[in-house]
Amino acid sequence: MPGLDAAPNTLTRRPSRSAATTFSAEVFDNEVVPSALASISPILRVANEIESERPRVAYLCRFYAFEKAHRLDQSSSGRGVRQFKTLLLQRLER
Repeated sequence: MPGLDAAPNTLTRRPSRSAATTFSAEVFDNEVVPSALASISPILRVANEIESERPRVAYLCRFYAFEKAHRLDQSSSGRGVRQFKTLLLQRLER
């Protein structure tokens, strides 16, 4: 087709789902919270500690942490905030 060769073909590499899942678990295991959201770290730490005994309470802690993170940086403009909030939301959906 004419005109298709005018635009250069570029490939964009996306991270695999397994990499995102591994990173997601790693984020919450190591409490890697962006500095703009540092005040939610204790909430997530408690959620991790009680996960096996009280999964519903752990879920509610994470839900509260997500709401607080959104209030702290609604536009997700801080470094790593958007990715962190996305991973936290994915964790809540599981």
